[in-house]
Amino acid sequence: MTKQEVANLLGNAEDAALNVDALLTLLEDAAWKIVNHTTIGGKVTEDDAALAASMHTAIMMARKEFAICYQGISEGHNLVSRQTREQEGVK
Repeated sequence: MTKQEVANLLGNAEDAALNVDALLTLLEDAAWKIVNHTTIGGKVTEDDAALAASMHTAIMMARKEFAICYQGISEGHNLVSRQTREQEGVK
């Protein structure tokens, strides 16, 4: 990857990290609603099932966004390592 491609990827990784944070907040809210409902003896309703389905979707989205973050960090690390070795005269 070129330096510009890595810079773009790192920018995308930052955006993705913010999205992951927002998705995890939604998951936390949904989980607490389910826990509170079932703890007080509530039965699982269609709304509960829909909420669980939404949580599953959010989890899958978070995993996708995290993969972008991980790739950006990995590529950035590889670039820095490669440039450091080149500056030190090691191939």
